Amino acid sequence: MVVSLGLCLFALRIGLAIRRARLAHRPPPRGARRRHLGVAKPGVTLALLGAALGPLSVALLRDWTPMSSFHALLGGIVAVLFAGAALQGRRLERGDRAARNAHALLGGAAVSLALAAAIAGFALLRDAAPRERQRESSHAAATQSPRGTIGDFAVSVQPRPGVQACVNPGVLRANPHGSERRTRVPGAAE
Repeated sequence: MVVSLGLCLFALRIGLAIRRARLAHRPPPRGARRRHLGVAKPGVTLALLGAALGPLSVALLRDWTPMSSFHALLGGIVAVLFAGAALQGRRLERGDRAARNAHALLGGAAVSLALAAAIAGFALLRDAAPRERQRESSHAAATQSPRGTIGDFAVSVQPRPGVQACVNPGVLRANPHGSERRTRVPGAAE
């Protein structure tokens, strides 16, 4: 996503140079249109691919709920804006000059919100490390001892003789081979 954002920023810079030249009634910089197309097409393609694969990676690799963060909200909006900018750019490429303003507006908004989504994504990565460490320590505690804490409850599982206890961190599942008991953790917030 960092590469796609870099490509899109570079394409925006070239596009703004073309727009400034057009508004000043000057010819655009030499080869600017070709460079803009050569950079924007792969940048937008990678951004849309990342927007599609983001929820899959969240669900499959991180075991989080997809589309449940501010980053996901911004990413969805950015994907729609990039798709719109690409469609308007295609119209421009085919000679429809009426699409200029819409293309500029959608492209600028998409890149601006993509930067905000990147910042929100870095905040998620920063918060993910403590969650992963907590999950690992909870899992280690659960596998070493049949007693652990889940939420505001202390869980104690007494399996039948010869059956190993299994406590999944973060989720309390009934153990069909044993009994479970929930008690309030002393000092926990009500």
